[in-house]
Amino acid sequence: MNRPQAIGLALSMALAISAGGCGGGSPLFHGAQVLSPGETTFGAGASAQIAAIDGASPDDRASRVLEDLGFGAGVAPWAGARIGIEGQNEAGLAYTGRSVRIDFRHAFQLGGRWALSLGAGGSAILPRLQGEGQSDQGAAYGPGVDVPVLIGRDFASGMYSVWLGPRAGYDHLSGSFSSLLVAPDLPEESLDLEADHFWAGGLVGVKVGFRRVHVALEVNAAWHHGQGTLGDEDASFDQVSITPAGALIVAF
Repeated sequence: MNRPQAIGLALSMALAISAGGCGGGSPLFHGAQVLSPGETTFGAGASAQIAAIDGASPDDRASRVLEDLGFGAGVAPWAGARIGIEGQNEAGLAYTGRSVRIDFRHAFQLGGRWALSLGAGGSAILPRLQGEGQSDQGAAYGPGVDVPVLIGRDFASGMYSVWLGPRAGYDHLSGSFSSLLVAPDLPEESLDLEADHFWAGGLVGVKVGFRRVHVALEVNAAWHHGQGTLGDEDASFDQVSITPAGALIVAF
């Protein structure tokens, strides 16, 4: 597969999955080793964020709204690009269907083909319309940060690699919503949302391929806590997520 064919295949996959939902999954799809200076990759795939516990009470509508926005269960498209930088560094940009994330990381060689990666990412949660069939019921957006720490190894001259490690993050959500989401029997008014979302967990991944085309599989698991206000109502939730994901990665 030559470079134009590889680019076309990756772009076609990204367009095919762009019609997917907007869940909260944000996989990394990279190992502990960094790319060589100037080397780039492009990838496209999807993740499915699954709620593992009951979470907010069905009778607490404000907390259910916050959980839906902060946790974001569902299927999400993913597309990303990365570039190697001098000094065992790497930077990346990714779109997750729910947010845009930019990150930077540094790798420490541990001997053999083992490496330790320390990174930090900043994200912007994109405005998300809320309401079943009523796109004017509100939107939420905000900044986020996360810190992944990975250890991993390449095998067979990079034909496949494995990685695992902890990852934690924080998001702040702001927005304005229709009161019909909380009290459908009362007159409609606008309610302001302000909330914080913390999460921490771990991940494991593997990448397998030949030459410049690889398939990456990754599973993230995390505990989530959200707390804030929707109008005059206090809102909070606790949730555990399992997020399997897969992508096609093409190197240039």
